[in-house]
Parts: sequence; C-alpha cells; structure tokens
Amino acid sequence: MVSDRALGSGMVVGSLAVFVFYLYALFFAPENIQYLVLKITVFLMVAVLAGIVGYTGYTMLTTPPPIPPEELEKMLREEEERIKKELEERRRSASGEGGEKAGSGGGE
Repeated sequence: MVSDRALGSGMVVGSLAVFVFYLYALFFAPENIQYLVLKITVFLMVAVLAGIVGYTGYTMLTTPPPIPPEELEKMLREEEERIKKELEERRRSASGEGGEKAGSGGGE
C-alpha cells in the first residue's frame, strides 16, 4: 500500500504539473488555444457552481421541515409520561407476580 508521504508527494508534483501546463496554455500557447482554455475554464467554473446550487436546492426540497420547538417539547413530555407509565406497570407486575406466587403456593 502506498504511504501517505508518497501519495502527498505525488499530489504536489501532479498539481505543479497541471499548474505549469495551464500557465503555458493560457499565456504562451497560440491564441486559439488560449481562447479555448479560457472557454473551458469558465464553463467548468459555471458547471461546478450550478451543480452546487442544484444539489443545495435538491437537499432543501427533499428535507422535511424542522419540528417547531413547542411541538418538540410536547412530544418529549408525552414520551416521558409514556415511559413513566410503562415503568410503573412493570414495577406493579413484578411485585404482583411475586405476591401471587407466594399466595397461591401457600394456599394450596
């Protein structure tokens, strides 16, 4: 497996090579190439920006609205009451089962 240092070195060398090529193509190549490079660069910038805006819009479109704080507090209180009732019922049934077993076993 490639080490992080080797991968980092390759990325630095690659980015420098792309920069030098772009510099040449933009300033030192024939004018028709310079114009093409500018057109491609602007197109890519607009495409990336449009993609980011489109993705953001899609995310906003498909994400449900947040729950208002009052509604959230109400839901939490209801859940807390439900859990308290459930625990109380478990305590009653646990203590009730123990008493019934002892009572029914002793009466027979």
